[in-house]
Amino acid sequence: STVYYLAEAMLRAGLNVSIPAILTTGETLSDYQRETIEQAFAPGRVFNEYGGDGMQIACECDRHDGLHINAETHIVEIVRDGRPVPDGELGEIVITNLEATATPFIRYNIRDVGALDRSPCACGRGLPRLSRLEGRLTDLFVTADGHWLTVHQFTAFFARQVPSVQASFQVIQRAVDDVLIKLVVDDTFSDADQARIAETFRGYLGDGNTFTLELVDEIPLTPSGKRRFFISEVIEAR
Repeated sequence: STVYYLAEAMLRAGLNVSIPAILTTGETLSDYQRETIEQAFAPGRVFNEYGGDGMQIACECDRHDGLHINAETHIVEIVRDGRPVPDGELGEIVITNLEATATPFIRYNIRDVGALDRSPCACGRGLPRLSRLEGRLTDLFVTADGHWLTVHQFTAFFARQVPSVQASFQVIQRAVDDVLIKLVVDDTFSDADQARIAETFRGYLGDGNTFTLELVDEIPLTPSGKRRFFISEVIEAR
């Protein structure tokens, strides 16, 4: 998020800096964030990398069609309820690290969510790819019928359709049918914006849900300096 906010500030100031390439890591990269970063710094040259707990697991190539898994050093599985899911379907990312011999990581559930793609990439590399990365397991919503909703669906909505909401927002799912939405807004925030937010969340979660909108001055970062857009107490309670 840091490089995204820097890119936003540069665009507002009319500044332009050409950088050969930018490697993003540490947080989920949304499409709208990539577009903003490329516009400010490096058109077509933002590469996303995925790792965790000291492991470098996957990285994009110049085709930007998923992240190539370092299959020589890591086995990546996608599971739900402990069972493998078909390619392209979201599930929990499970890692076996073939390099860690002193302290082995065998089928380690890293608590992230993604999807696998074993089809050939146009770049010619024969490595499997992570076709989707959707953040932490606790950054998902679970609907009453068991479907998962990802943070990307909501970050893009706020960024593109409710400009009166600043970069900081947080959605807390307290129960399957109870959602608290915290927003940092500017002076243009209106009743129409509030209605649009409620309508969008009803569309995703279904009727019969309780939505509480809370306007706040700020939303604190985590101790590690990251921003949590989603908190699902439903999933955390599992």
